[in-house]
Amino acid sequence: MGDAAAPAVETRALATSITISETDVCLRTASLNAFKEETKAGPRKVYMRFRIFDVKQIDAVAGTAFVDFGLYLRWFDPSLINISKKHFGRTVREYESLWSPKVEINNAVEMKELWDGDTSWNLKSYETGEMKYSQRYSGTIANQMDLRLFPFDADLVEIKLGPRVYKAGKVVFEHDAEFPIDAMEIKSPSLIDWDLYTPATFMVVQADAGHCNAVLSLHVARRYAYYMWKIIAVNYGAATFSWVAFLMPAAMIEERLNLTVTLFLAEVAFCFILSGELPKVPYLTLIDAIILGSFARTRTCRPRRSSSSRASTRCTTTACARRST
Repeated sequence: MGDAAAPAVETRALATSITISETDVCLRTASLNAFKEETKAGPRKVYMRFRIFDVKQIDAVAGTAFVDFGLYLRWFDPSLINISKKHFGRTVREYESLWSPKVEINNAVEMKELWDGDTSWNLKSYETGEMKYSQRYSGTIANQMDLRLFPFDADLVEIKLGPRVYKAGKVVFEHDAEFPIDAMEIKSPSLIDWDLYTPATFMVVQADAGHCNAVLSLHVARRYAYYMWKIIAVNYGAATFSWVAFLMPAAMIEERLNLTVTLFLAEVAFCFILSGELPKVPYLTLIDAIILGSFARTRTCRPRRSSSSRASTRCTTTACARRST
């Protein structure tokens, strides 16, 4: 009897899977048809907002940043208005069969999605067909920065995203007016060497391929105290100390030369030690100019003979010439 019941169970399971598959197809067809009808009059609007959980690291030299943020999307799907709960069980599989903007992070280097489908999808309103999709991303993004003012530089960390398929004629992004950008929550407990300022800025741009992309810009400024006191102050202190050579008698040329050369070599050695702390870029940064300036200040302290010494030498030379005559 057990053997006879097994085929019946398998038959019911197969019938259930077929029913689910047919339901998914019907949902997808209805959702896509509603999208096509809507876009005849204009693109579908997708409203978005962000939440910054953490900015863990900004590597200005490598041009990357590690960010942890939440993305919240909502749009209206007419095919879901007053849909029967019998035909739409709100499972992840059913949600994924519906139309969605299929957003991707355009400047992602290595990015992970942390929330599963049960957390991400939500039909908020049966009356209006309002759909919501949320996802938490954590990973590295490409973010080129200008280091000409290093270490007193300030720049942007930009999160760039857009639809994977649809162009601007089909889908456009807008920031969710229910959550003003000025009130967006921004946290950065792991960021040590940068200050993160609010508010962030949101901008919609059209890519060369015709897609409507969104850019969230976070304003950051480097904390320069480390470079100010441990590099610039020490370097300029050594250069200023070389002025002691001016206090030595003009006749002490050897001692003055030894002091100047010793301090110059000390500055060169200091630069070699700091090579790991300074960005390696193909242009001069502000701190490079400061260090080169300190070298120039040390160079101005090169020993010179005084006018009296030069006059004495000329007199001695003249006297020797007369005696020889």
